[in-house]
Amino acid sequence: MGIVEESVSFATNFLTQILVIIAGIAAGTKYVLAEMRKGNERLGKKILGPDQDGKQGKGGLLDELRTELRTEFKREIENVRNELTTMINSSHQELINEFRRTSTKISYMSRDLGKVEKSLERMSGGRYIAARDEITKESDDRYYDDINASNDGEGDPADEFTRKYRKGRKQ
Repeated sequence: MGIVEESVSFATNFLTQILVIIAGIAAGTKYVLAEMRKGNERLGKKILGPDQDGKQGKGGLLDELRTELRTEFKREIENVRNELTTMINSSHQELINEFRRTSTKISYMSRDLGKVEKSLERMSGGRYIAARDEITKESDDRYYDDINASNDGEGDPADEFTRKYRKGRKQ
């Protein structure tokens, strides 16, 4: 019986060891799952707040994230607003400067035309201004003649005014 007892004893010890290992694995798994559940609850409270509803003002990481995003969004909007304001102001300033340059060019051009008229007056021996006035008068007369011809017989008050004006002008 020595060999049988040793075999049974060996088998019993072996089985006991296997059962202890299986029980240890089961207990360890149960412990790990319990710890993971606790960790998830703590993480959930940190992320979603103490009530775990994720609503604003309840605290937690989600609320902090919302606040940070809102602040960043406001900062970005303010940067874009400042950039657009700067672009509008610079465009406005460029337009003003271009207007000033154009005004200066026009004033120089009108001075040049005045010089040209004086030169033409000198070159023509005093006949340039008289010829210019005559041309202006002829174009005015043609304008008034066109108005009179288009309004004949209609009794237009503007036509009567034009005739009175022309008569007063010719005298």
